[in-house]
Amino acid sequence: MLHSFFSSRFYSFTIVGAVAFAVAAVLMMGFLHGKVQRTFLDAMRTYNLQGMSILCQMGGDSVDSQLSRIEQEMQDMSLSYGRILLETKGERRERLLAGLVLHSAEARSFFFQGDRYAADRERVPDCVLADALEKAWNGSFNFAGPSFDKDGNYILCALMPCMADGIVNGVLGAQLNAYALSQWIRRLSPQGEAGFAYLFDRAGHVLASSAEDSRKAILEFYLAEKEGRRSARIDEMRLLQSVARNSGSGAGSYVTGSGSYVWEGEKIHLAYRAIKGAPWALFVGFEESALSRQVTRTAEKALQGTIKYFVLLVSVILIIVGMTLFDALRNRRLSLLLAEQNSTISRQTENLIASEKMFRYTLTQCSTQVIDYDVSSRMLTFYSGSRKDVFPVPTDDDWGVLLLRDKDISPEALSEIRALVRDVLAGAPRESCEFRLYDKARGKEQWHRLSLSGVSGEGRVLRRLIGIIEDISEAKEAEYDLLTRLYNRKSTEEMIRHQLKVRPSRQPYAFLLLDVDRFKTVNDSFGHPIGDRVLEATADLLRATFREEDILGRLGGDEFCVFLSGDHLEKSRLESALVALRTKSHDILKFPAGEKPLVSFSCGAVFSCSPHSFDKLYAVADEALYRVKEGGRDNFEIVVWDTAAREEQTS
Repeated sequence: MLHSFFSSRFYSFTIVGAVAFAVAAVLMMGFLHGKVQRTFLDAMRTYNLQGMSILCQMGGDSVDSQLSRIEQEMQDMSLSYGRILLETKGERRERLLAGLVLHSAEARSFFFQGDRYAADRERVPDCVLADALEKAWNGSFNFAGPSFDKDGNYILCALMPCMADGIVNGVLGAQLNAYALSQWIRRLSPQGEAGFAYLFDRAGHVLASSAEDSRKAILEFYLAEKEGRRSARIDEMRLLQSVARNSGSGAGSYVTGSGSYVWEGEKIHLAYRAIKGAPWALFVGFEESALSRQVTRTAEKALQGTIKYFVLLVSVILIIVGMTLFDALRNRRLSLLLAEQNSTISRQTENLIASEKMFRYTLTQCSTQVIDYDVSSRMLTFYSGSRKDVFPVPTDDDWGVLLLRDKDISPEALSEIRALVRDVLAGAPRESCEFRLYDKARGKEQWHRLSLSGVSGEGRVLRRLIGIIEDISEAKEAEYDLLTRLYNRKSTEEMIRHQLKVRPSRQPYAFLLLDVDRFKTVNDSFGHPIGDRVLEATADLLRATFREEDILGRLGGDEFCVFLSGDHLEKSRLESALVALRTKSHDILKFPAGEKPLVSFSCGAVFSCSPHSFDKLYAVADEALYRVKEGGRDNFEIVVWDTAAREEQTS
């Protein structure tokens, strides 16, 4: 009986102790779970707050840069084709407009001429409103939209005035796919589904979204505005819309600058920045509630195993005790891991801030030089980095010696600069020139571009000239193949396509496609350095055989091409040049007497006077090259595409 008493009390104490321990363990694990969640939330909030303003600033700079490139390209097209568009009509103008493309964005060009609100009105997209056209007619570049046109396309229009003799005679427009704006801010969301980035105009219209389904988000918002529907994302965009319309708390300063604040009602953290190139504002931020939900799901997923162990703890006391200890150790490791992640996030944020400062410093230290010339006082102000110099200009407007007084300038470069200054002062459309200078410090020539723009005062009298000098050596070098110093494939194709468009009608031309025979055997037998020598010697041989104005390019590997044109060109001369090229190629690598040459060429050529595309010329030349290779190599074949016209000219 005593044993039964002690046993019952022992089991009772054991059960009570185990239950108390289990309850204490449950409370402890709940506390640890909350601690882990709060730590994770604090770390993610700190990371987002530190990176939000930087992402907003960088995103705003990216949008400004994109808009600036579009404006510059539109200005270049206006200067190059504005007068031609004014003088052409009908199908010819349509073909010309179809050929005008923007490199920075996919766009369709249109032209507005005549009465501002009557003639050609049907050519103008629906989103180009009267006020936007009025700004263009008053000489200002501006953007209209984005908005949905009558066909449901989401479009943005850029309008550039076309001027002749200082008067706006037309408006050149480019219709862009406005969904491209979302691509510009696609990667600006600070943290997953909790983060967002939106672009609004000052009327509160959403322009772009960083969401992966940005098209759906924008369309859904516009439809919701009409139908009065609601959702979490639509409410978020409506909240930002009220900020963009300058009707919400703390939102009054974004129009003229940038900053950040917390929208207290919804606990939304925002960074904002005004866009310089258009009346828009960029918002980058995250929702506190969404971030909390995301952290909660992550924490619950990390502790799923722990929840299972606590279910077993209720039914099996001893297992609960062991699993509690195990789970405590596990959460300790998780806390250490979160602390390490927090430290990593802090280091990454510091590195991001340091990179941003370095980027800003690099912009201030760039090699671009700025020029300001007062026509009336004949004083030239020259800015280079932090340095500012002012010079009186001689009566003959000779700027070259003043601008480049520390450089070894050639007579040709000086002549280019003088001619540009004279042309711009005389009102000519030409606004830039390129020239080479010898850099003694680097021991090589550098390419530079001088760009000038006139500023007129009252009575359209030229008052000032504003310009920049920039180093374009890298862009020039990008046109060439590094090994052979011939044009690379991209530059070669672009130049040939251009020549095919601008060459005079019925002027003869030829396209040659050449391969080094058995080039792989040369590489395998003698090594790649000898193979490189063969390619360099091939390039030298092409330069020695053809004229300086001919287009010589390396398309890749051992494949070369040549484009020739001119009234002097005849098939017989082309055959003579190829025979000489074939003979000289045998001497590129020496070989014992009596043996076959180590290097030879196979060539397929097209000779024509009719217009053909580059792709068709390449295909015909490639077929001819294939036939030469099948016939034993070391030979050439010339295909005359318009035999009748060629025989009439040669006879």
